[in-house]
Amino acid sequence: MKILVLLAAALLFPQEKNEAEELLKKCSEKLAAAKSFQCKSQLIAHGPIGDLTMEHTFRCASGNKLFFEVKGKLRNKDFQCRIVSDGAKLCVEQDGKRTESETPEDLNKTVLTMIPRVSLMGAVSSMACPVPGDGKPLESVEYSDFKMGKAEKSGDRELYRIEYKVTQVKPTRATQSVETPCTLWIDSKTLLPVQRDMKVKLGNGDHIFRETFSEMKVDEKIDPATFELPKETK
Repeated sequence: MKILVLLAAALLFPQEKNEAEELLKKCSEKLAAAKSFQCKSQLIAHGPIGDLTMEHTFRCASGNKLFFEVKGKLRNKDFQCRIVSDGAKLCVEQDGKRTESETPEDLNKTVLTMIPRVSLMGAVSSMACPVPGDGKPLESVEYSDFKMGKAEKSGDRELYRIEYKVTQVKPTRATQSVETPCTLWIDSKTLLPVQRDMKVKLGNGDHIFRETFSEMKVDEKIDPATFELPKETK
């Protein structure tokens, strides 16, 4: 009888939703619904395999049009990558190599959904640079251990701070880590991501990644020339 009473109580009074998990969901949903999105981000990492500094420029617009450029240094060597989709074809240029493929029909929606959850580079590369055996990006990771931190101030902005764990359940391009603890700061007014800290396991040790977003614009006009595929050089 006691078990039946407890079961009935659980059905009548469902558990309260996790505030941090709901906040991450709202952040993802806002970006996924955007007609266009632009931002820049800086990614800095320190760890046993060396330091990394990357500058990212990202733009996307309706019709699966996307532009993503990475410039920086990895182990004191210059690194550059450019990914462009004109809505029909997707072009990836990296290390002097160029590949073209058909643009995935869910390119922008998936990338925008994943930006708050993983990282900007991880979101784009999971769609643009698949590897054999990859699962669909949204089905390849799970999120758990959500915790809501105290609100913080950054200038005039109030930021929500949430912690969670990303667990890789299928092969992905983004990271070799099975579990990645993340801390994400979200603007309380815009519900856009501001900064993220990640502890990523690479090689024989943990690496601390810090990603900082800037110049974010939602639903503003973007020059169509941005999404023209780069001309192939001979």
